[in-house]
Amino acid sequence: MSLLLPGITLVIAIAVIGSIWWFVKNVSFGSATTASVTSSAPAIAPAAASAAVAAPAPATSAAAPSAATAQPEASVTAAVSAKPTQLTLHFNEDSWTEVYDAANLRLMYDIGQAGSVHSLSGSAPLRVLLGNAGGVTLEVNGQTVAIPGDAHGSGSVEFRITRAGHALPRIAAAAHAE
Repeated sequence: MSLLLPGITLVIAIAVIGSIWWFVKNVSFGSATTASVTSSAPAIAPAAASAAVAAPAPATSAAAPSAATAQPEASVTAAVSAKPTQLTLHFNEDSWTEVYDAANLRLMYDIGQAGSVHSLSGSAPLRVLLGNAGGVTLEVNGQTVAIPGDAHGSGSVEFRITRAGHALPRIAAAAHAE
């Protein structure tokens, strides 16, 4: 019985620390960014029209950034202020899809349903994950772009879209500093 109160206190402390960690990892601090998301789908699939997920508005912090965080935030702000890259995903088959911009702002995190088209706009480089890459056709700034990796099967692939509109495999994108 004497260990019950310290045990409960420890569980609550772990829950609070975990909640703070999750909040800090999932909430964007800094300057406001705009991500536009539009979607069109056939009339027979009304659920696909709501499949485009708009990214939440970034939270603001009352505290000023420290000198240690000011420089990275400035470089992210510079990347965000660049001309947005237009990404259009044509889903021939259902595919899990995740798209993040240069500031790690979530542009899409959903299943793209067969027959739907999702148009996204964000600051490059864009990070893209497709669960069924063979079922998706990709356009960047109005130009058809080949999906890197093994997109001919029904496997998943992760890649980046550069500021120049090129699709690079995940490994090449990590080696290619932008």
